Amino acid sequence: MSTISSIGATPAQSRGTGKRKTSVARVILRPGDGKTWINGKTLDQYFPRLLHRKAVMAPLEVTELSNQYDLRVRVHGGGPSGQAGAVRHGVARALVAPSHGRLRAGPDGILRHVVPEGEELRADSFAAVA
Repeated sequence: MSTISSIGATPAQSRGTGKRKTSVARVILRPGDGKTWINGKTLDQYFPRLLHRKAVMAPLEVTELSNQYDLRVRVHGGGPSGQAGAVRHGVARALVAPSHGRLRAGPDGILRHVVPEGEELRADSFAAVA
């Protein structure tokens, strides 16, 4: 589940956990200039295939926020495709925060999409984007 936290002078950050196949990703989304670090490596170093990089960045591209937020990700388990899917799911969940049973805007109103009552953000919610 996504959480939003603000600690002292640190800017607001949003967290999301994503899963795909046997991969699990923990994502931290912070205001910044679009830097992405996955397990201590840059996006290009960790995912050399363009397909995987596009999958990871899909939620930020759809919301037109790719150059406004930094990503810090820890991912483990599975192979590259499963890990890319898990990171994508985590990024999507970090973009939305639960509010009264519905998924609404995250920090600073990041995402304006509202999921209908009784439904939740699933791993395949951004599948059509990639």
